[in-house]
Amino acid sequence: MEYATYASDDPGVGDSAVLSGQVEDTAGCVTVTESETELIYTPVFPAGSSSAGQLIAGDQVELRGGAHDDLAGVPDVQAPESCPSDGPFWLVVEDA
Repeated sequence: MEYATYASDDPGVGDSAVLSGQVEDTAGCVTVTESETELIYTPVFPAGSSSAGQLIAGDQVELRGGAHDDLAGVPDVQAPESCPSDGPFWLVVEDA
């Protein structure tokens, strides 16, 4: 599955909320259905993420970061055409 990325010069710094849910394959793009609300988020991983490419549909995940309605102001977002263009998005923050 493809996934969206953003440029992160300072990994590990940012929102500290947690998205808990199940990985889904939405038209060939990684999405996560939140466990409690069943909202479907498109996670946006830091470029060079070590975990993004290992996700498989059906995996249960906990992703640290924060929710965003849109990606305005997020540096150098690279989103494959298969990924949803409307939010909500989850800007993933990973430790360095």
